[in-house]
Amino acid sequence: MSNYKLITDGAYSSKLDQGGLGLVFLKDDKLILRYSKMYKHTTNNQMELVAIITGLKCITKPIDNLTIVSDSMYCIGCATKGWKRSKSPSKTLSLMLPYTMTGATFAVTKKKVGS
Repeated sequence: MSNYKLITDGAYSSKLDQGGLGLVFLKDDKLILRYSKMYKHTTNNQMELVAIITGLKCITKPIDNLTIVSDSMYCIGCATKGWKRSKSPSKTLSLMLPYTMTGATFAVTKKKVGS
């Protein structure tokens, strides 16, 4: 059985009003995909979520084991605890709907990314 790992990050600069995402996909700790993209008029949370969603869209056939690594507490909370905004509907949450409907489960290991 192969072990897959999706490592993602998103960012936003209010000064430039642009954000970006980056991801790498590993199979048994060997790089199989690297991707990055810039977006205008977005938010940091959207970029964090879109990075994960983009990575998930890259999966074209069933896999047995996937670990998603993110430094975003928002993404981890949305995936594992059902976090959502309490007031108005959010563009960010609408990005997640197709994935929350799948019934997928997530195992999260808390660790500091980047140290």
